[in-house]
Amino acid sequence: MPHAYRILFLMAETGAGHRSAAEAIRSAIHLLTATPGQHGELDADDAVAQAHMSCAYHTENIDAFAACGRFPLRKIGRLYGWSIRYTPRLYGALFHLTNHRRSFALLERALYRLLRRGLAQLLRQTRPDMIVCVHPLLSHAALRALDEAGLRIPFLTVMTDPVTPHRSWVAPAADHCIVPTDMARDFCQQHGMPDDNIAVLGMPIDLKFSRPCASKALLRKQLGLHPTMPVVLVMGGGEGAGKLVQRVRALWRAALPVQLVIVTGRNERLRRRLEQMARELPVPLQQRQHILGFAQNMHELMQAADLIVTKAGPGTISEAMACRLPIVLSGCIPGQEEGNVRYVCDEGIGVLAETEEELVAILQECFQRDAVMLEQMRANMSRLQKPFAALAIAEFILRASSPHYSQVASRERVVVA
Repeated sequence: MPHAYRILFLMAETGAGHRSAAEAIRSAIHLLTATPGQHGELDADDAVAQAHMSCAYHTENIDAFAACGRFPLRKIGRLYGWSIRYTPRLYGALFHLTNHRRSFALLERALYRLLRRGLAQLLRQTRPDMIVCVHPLLSHAALRALDEAGLRIPFLTVMTDPVTPHRSWVAPAADHCIVPTDMARDFCQQHGMPDDNIAVLGMPIDLKFSRPCASKALLRKQLGLHPTMPVVLVMGGGEGAGKLVQRVRALWRAALPVQLVIVTGRNERLRRRLEQMARELPVPLQQRQHILGFAQNMHELMQAADLIVTKAGPGTISEAMACRLPIVLSGCIPGQEEGNVRYVCDEGIGVLAETEEELVAILQECFQRDAVMLEQMRANMSRLQKPFAALAIAEFILRASSPHYSQVASRERVVVA
């Protein structure tokens, strides 16, 4: 049996976006390397598990902070969620403070001290043939660990901040840096990454978001929604951040002729609070709202919706674009997501609602007076979207890996309508 080519993905649970990006690329790798006809229509739901047993590639996704970091670094995921919920301005200040050469050098040195021993042990245990890093605070430490160990392993970074990335994303010693936008490429060039090592391939999202919905009415019925009443999807990111309670309360009080689907992410306290609020509403309104926690079927929720209200997370924006779902931004994480707001508004794929009053007015305009606004957003998304970015990135990784990879599956075979 041939040696399986091992690709190690490094990420950290600071928000849901890094894990989602890694999993999207892993799924695409296994779909591309699966034997034609082996999985029937190659449904992404089960192809990954089957492909592990059949193809010459093995991928592993590691939360390096949790698996390799010393205290308090291994608890940073919980701290990140708390900080963006309760102290977003402080988080933004730290983002800008460390986004300079000298200050980041100090941060990188401190991180390496907390990661050094664990990273060395991880590399010895996994013995990867290639490393793909999808988190900005891991690339420099991992590259230093490789250098100290005298290991020469191909190393790629996949950037998931499209407009205003942190300088920590740029690791000139990496063999390749895959970025989502031309703006990100320019940023990398300005901070020392050789142009030949940069590839603009888009934001990696699950291929489920690229599959068109055959019948929106049928999908809504399956989700327990009214088949013809407009659906507004309201989110606060994986951590349930932002003023979600205030936004939802304003929409409920406005009594708009829409169904609200509210996703609170990992924030169970927020979900329980909204459920309590819903029980105090008049019965007719209770029948037009659905409150969910961390949803595993976001592609179905987006395909069933007519509009999404969300913070400016890059993954959510890219997923909405793939579904041609107009966007109303309710805020952003200071620092890393500020540029995403400008991008969405400037490209005409969404609008910003800074207050609850603005949010209600925008939805009234969209659903009660003028639907042209939504159609224009969808048209702009068709021009900008890169729904198959995960496939493009997977193919790039496979071509850069070794001679094991010789044939690419077509999009038509992989992405089944």
